[in-house]
Amino acid sequence: MLHRLACVLALAGVLIGGGATSLAAPNLPPPRYVAKADAYVSAASARQNFGGAAVLEVRGRPASRAYLSFDLRGVGTGAIISKATLRLQSRSPRGRFSVRAARNGWTERGITFRNAPPPGRLIANAVRARLGLVRANVKSGVSPGRTVSFVLTAPRGVIRFASRESNGAPRLDLVLEPTGTAGGSAR
Repeated sequence: MLHRLACVLALAGVLIGGGATSLAAPNLPPPRYVAKADAYVSAASARQNFGGAAVLEVRGRPASRAYLSFDLRGVGTGAIISKATLRLQSRSPRGRFSVRAARNGWTERGITFRNAPPPGRLIANAVRARLGLVRANVKSGVSPGRTVSFVLTAPRGVIRFASRESNGAPRLDLVLEPTGTAGGSAR
């Protein structure tokens, strides 16, 4: 309901002001995007798909990586994303992991270790996982108007996160800045 109200307020701002505005109105929660796809891949089972698993496993050796995809095509390409937070539900008591960029094109039910895109540039390093909610700043890895994919990696140990198939699906929270306002400038 609040998201609809924010959209109505944004549309009213565009119609009245004649310019673009933020979809996030003051005092309303930020736009939230649940992962459209998630899966993990494992070197120990290089041909197996884990897209339907209730957990996403990230391990140092043998390597297991988790892949997440978010559809941000609903965010206008003129929008300025001032904050992007990846929210994960950890099922592990502790560990550290990194968030890296990943190419799009993989599918939840088709990805395996053998065909998974390699981890790309570093987005967030040494994020501390603990039992419960874990947050990572992924602002440098998101762009409005497109689908973005991340891969989670760990140097050692094993960390498990809730997947879309369980409670606590991975989520991306965005904070959008108004654009096209008087006195404002695009950054």
